[in-house]
Amino acid sequence: MKQWLTISERRFEWGFRQFLADTRGATAVIFTIMLVPLMLASAFAVEFNIITNHKRQIQSALDAATLAATNLTVESDELREIADAAFFANLGDLGEKHIDNELRIETKEDDEFGRIMVLTYDAKIDSAYGSLFGFLKDQKWHLVERSTANQANVPLEISLVLDISSSMNFDDKLSALKDAASEFVDIILKTDNQREVNRINIVPYGTTVYFDPAWQKFLKPDPDVATDDRVCLDHINEINGQFEPMDIWNDEVLEEGSMSRVPNKFCPNNKNNSVTVLHNDPEELKLKLGRMKIGNGTGGDIGAAYGFKLLSSEWQDLIPGLPEGVDNSGLPRDNEDKHVKKVMVFMTDGDLSPQRRQLSFESWDRAEEFAEEYGSEAESESSNQRWRKIITEEQAQEQFSLVCSFAKEKNIIIYTISLGHNSKGNTSEEEATELLTNCATSPGHYFSVETEGLVEVFENIAYNIQSLALTN
Repeated sequence: MKQWLTISERRFEWGFRQFLADTRGATAVIFTIMLVPLMLASAFAVEFNIITNHKRQIQSALDAATLAATNLTVESDELREIADAAFFANLGDLGEKHIDNELRIETKEDDEFGRIMVLTYDAKIDSAYGSLFGFLKDQKWHLVERSTANQANVPLEISLVLDISSSMNFDDKLSALKDAASEFVDIILKTDNQREVNRINIVPYGTTVYFDPAWQKFLKPDPDVATDDRVCLDHINEINGQFEPMDIWNDEVLEEGSMSRVPNKFCPNNKNNSVTVLHNDPEELKLKLGRMKIGNGTGGDIGAAYGFKLLSSEWQDLIPGLPEGVDNSGLPRDNEDKHVKKVMVFMTDGDLSPQRRQLSFESWDRAEEFAEEYGSEAESESSNQRWRKIITEEQAQEQFSLVCSFAKEKNIIIYTISLGHNSKGNTSEEEATELLTNCATSPGHYFSVETEGLVEVFENIAYNIQSLALTN
């Protein structure tokens, strides 16, 4: 019996091995065993792709809405309309697949940032296989995505250096400039947060620039010049009948007697054309812009120099003629401060003009002698006035370029605008374009525009310099 069982066992063992060695139908068995996990994996892959696609597009639409609404020029009560429009426009047809969807906007004021804004999108989407295996009882995925924006209340200090030369009297240029600059002011100083930290200088220039009488104390006493309201601080000294150019770009601290005023028939002695410094009241600034009058000459080098100086921390707490009731202590801020943006917008419609000054001595013979000594022609407009060209067009361009270089070294962003270039001198339009392009922070910061497009250019610049920090 034992022998028979042994033989039987051996036969069974041999048969079992044969069964295992027979591969016929094995694939079907393995497929049957693996079918359930394969179906589960496929279902999860489809679900994961659906969820990922929706999350990606929702987040992209949220970021677009945040960018659209994250602007300190937008009041809180306007955020809903702006964010809704931007979000659903970027979400497109995908939004039609969402159920019980809601876009929520929360804002709060912050000491470090002007305003913190959180956009939240809450929605349900149908599941393709969610109910197949019972892991989604309502057959819907619930998605909640957020985008957070810190609207940085970064201070702006801006100099608007504006051409009021005689050529601006044509083609309605001056009127267009007033409208464009006023729109710029409205954008930069629209909200309370902006008005608290932002400051704007307005520097109208003709042959030179005209300052508030408060600047009189910085003039060197000149017994031959009667005291009046004409304060055209010059970059030219007159000492004993001789002219000595001053560094147009220097950052000398304001001290009594550190400035100069030589007789200048083109001093725009109109209070409406005086320089406005460090102001934050949009209505006052627009009133000032609206009252600007046409001057003479295009002393863009001098205009740019003072636009630059009024942004220089070398003059901190020393600038006179500040607006009453405005706290300007500690201004201009440190040029090395990374949390401050300083911007100069330089606008002109023509070439920089040569500079002429009246000689204080009466003798025409002495004037001719002086002119011969310094290699320049003395000019006479009447028997009682003697004038001399003391800065040529080429020298004005050189000084302008130096101002731009030093301003950029002081971390000042420069935009330049050419308004319907009007050439009166020896400079070609191509040369003038090169001069302004090189002055600008980059070629993209230079604009060439005709009168009808000036408002749009100033708007674009204003929005470009708005500071925001976006964190998703």
